[in-house]
Amino acid sequence: MVIATARRNRLRVNQIKVEAIQVIFKGRHMKPHFINVDFELSSLKDFSSLINELAEKIEVLFNEKVENHHHLNFEYSISDSDAEPHKIINIFFDDLERLSNDSKKIIEECNKKVIDIGYNSGTEGWQYNMLPSIVLKKISDNGFQLNISIYGIEPHAGKSDSGCEKD
Repeated sequence: MVIATARRNRLRVNQIKVEAIQVIFKGRHMKPHFINVDFELSSLKDFSSLINELAEKIEVLFNEKVENHHHLNFEYSISDSDAEPHKIINIFFDDLERLSNDSKKIIEECNKKVIDIGYNSGTEGWQYNMLPSIVLKKISDNGFQLNISIYGIEPHAGKSDSGCEKD
């Protein structure tokens, strides 16, 4: 039950992002585009020291203990002009090198380490971002998995389940 609640909470955060995009682009043609990079960690240890060290740079999306594991999901607060997946991932790994030994150890001992690159599917056209091999090597060398999430634009955006327009 607790794990299901945690999954629902994460899905709700992603749903809010998608709904916000749907409202902004309702009725317009939109090319696919990069949204963000989420960092997902799971550990037997608490993430407080890591969060405190990165507090000025990150937005914590989820930080809870589920059964005996701590789960942390965050993204970097980056200006739009710098918003490219490889740049954000490089910032994370640069920050990782500067962390205290305690925070480094927490990350090293995580049983789940995921970098999730999110895209909006758009309504037309195509999008790509290249991850340089050095970034892929950093991801692999640090034991992270790479995930790509593609969020669709619903054709009924702005309508309730009954099909009526929302206010």
